[in-house]
Amino acid sequence: MVSRKNILLVDDEVNLCRIIGAKLAKSGYSVTAVHDGAQAIEQVGASCFDLVILDLVLPTVDGLTAIAEIRRITGNIPVIVMTACDNQEVVERVKQYNIAAYVTKPFDLDWFLSLVEKTTSRNNSLSGGNLPDSSILFCRGQRITLEFLNGRPSRCLDGTVSAKDERSVTVIVPNTAEFRSIAVPGTYVRVGLALHGAFYTFTSRILSAPENYPSKLVLEKPGFIYRVQRRQHERLALRMPVKCVLVGEGIEGDATTVTEGETRNVSLGGVCIAVGESLEPGSVVRLQIFLGNGEDYVEALAKVLRSIPCKQSQNGTWLSGCQFVDVDPSLGDLLGKQTPELILS
Repeated sequence: MVSRKNILLVDDEVNLCRIIGAKLAKSGYSVTAVHDGAQAIEQVGASCFDLVILDLVLPTVDGLTAIAEIRRITGNIPVIVMTACDNQEVVERVKQYNIAAYVTKPFDLDWFLSLVEKTTSRNNSLSGGNLPDSSILFCRGQRITLEFLNGRPSRCLDGTVSAKDERSVTVIVPNTAEFRSIAVPGTYVRVGLALHGAFYTFTSRILSAPENYPSKLVLEKPGFIYRVQRRQHERLALRMPVKCVLVGEGIEGDATTVTEGETRNVSLGGVCIAVGESLEPGSVVRLQIFLGNGEDYVEALAKVLRSIPCKQSQNGTWLSGCQFVDVDPSLGDLLGKQTPELILS
């Protein structure tokens, strides 16, 4: 029988510890959680752990001092640092202690569990481990969507990350009269972002909307976010004519306006289309994807995940990522027999 791995989890955010601890316990780990550096040192001296996960910003004893003392007591026990601090000087100081990984908050919780599994399966810590690019969220220039949850009819805006610190994320959004009327500090928003084939979402709160910068919003930054969709099929960069019909929020809704455009990439799981208007995230569309002869087409029902303006377009084109709800099985034959003239160079 394989014994359970013992993990010490150290963070002053009690709720974050509860959530991460529950995720680890569900995966078969035995988790001890404490909330300051002094308690972490005491636990390491009193018990045997297979892994220590800790934040750098801790009360009583800071994380760097705690790591140094943990190294003195136990030698090479693997340590994963998770923190909202992404200062390069601090990163270099932490690496001197031969940590297994340095994880910047917020992080993908599923990815984090995989990191823990890999780290505890090794006999030695990873020398100066680096944070994989796939877990870096809220980089400057990253596109996001904002859905305002203020009790009114749903309103969505596209934004761009401009800065972040330990507690907040600053985003740039369109400066419109509608935006200024709903972007009130304290309002909750649902944030969505796509990165490396995955789509993430979380609920945040507007901390401030600076009057001297009317297009800026400062949002509360979470400790982690959930991955709600992971691309499971290979994408092919195909440009084919497409007709898009909005059928409302339900699959059986009545069809409304027909919008024409083209696909930018297609897979068995979804499609990215370029059309002349923004499609509301969460809405359902009926698609007709036309084949090379311009007459035959494949039909699909899809849910809109996100919609952003195309930077390269001068005529108001929007790129909408859609996840298939139902699709004609012949799409698989089409993707298996794609022709060179349809593939982007």
